[in-house]
Amino acid sequence: MGGLRVPRREHIHETHETDPLKFYYQFGMRTIFRKRLEMVVQLMGDKRYDQLLEVGFGSGIFLKELSRRCRNLHGIDVHENFHLVEAMLAKEGVQANLVHSAAQKIEFEDERFDCVVSASVLEHIHELDPAIAEIARVLKRDGVAILAFPVENLLTDVALWITYIPLRTRLKDEHVSGSPGHPRGDSAALRHRSRPASSVVPSTRFLLVLRLPVCEDIALTSRRRHR
Repeated sequence: MGGLRVPRREHIHETHETDPLKFYYQFGMRTIFRKRLEMVVQLMGDKRYDQLLEVGFGSGIFLKELSRRCRNLHGIDVHENFHLVEAMLAKEGVQANLVHSAAQKIEFEDERFDCVVSASVLEHIHELDPAIAEIARVLKRDGVAILAFPVENLLTDVALWITYIPLRTRLKDEHVSGSPGHPRGDSAALRHRSRPASSVVPSTRFLLVLRLPVCEDIALTSRRRHR
């Protein structure tokens, strides 16, 4: 399907004051930030999904690429600037159903999606258990969930700390991952927390895939096999 496609810079806008959108276009930084999305795309493979959900679409930076990989694209988020994302999608010729919904209470029916994607969102969520349970609930039995979040090491921590300086916020205020069980604090804890969710439908397998620390993300895929 070719390389990663993102919206034209003049079409897309930040949806809140700490939105790191500019780094996806800034010389030097864009390689690192886009690499995270490319990692997710690699895990998706060449399959074209029927129903795809992005949990936490933010400015919509990933929606254009995701639209190429599914027949029906959906996204949820909790910010109040959906109109900016909808205007961008119209200019880019992308169709997506955007719903105001939190990850902890996804406003879709059970087993709706054959693919759920969430990139750099989990580290911002305080209530991780219900978010994982909800992702499992809306995922089909043979579906795939790809969740990406920052790894915890010195290199990543320094990079994130520097990144948040121009955004006028602090890493510890944005990433609630310092407490035990949050994704950056302990990646194994996410697998542990996934088990209660996976009991909703038996035979769920979780695979943890680690990529380059400088790319800041771990990708977690959940594949549900037919009974």
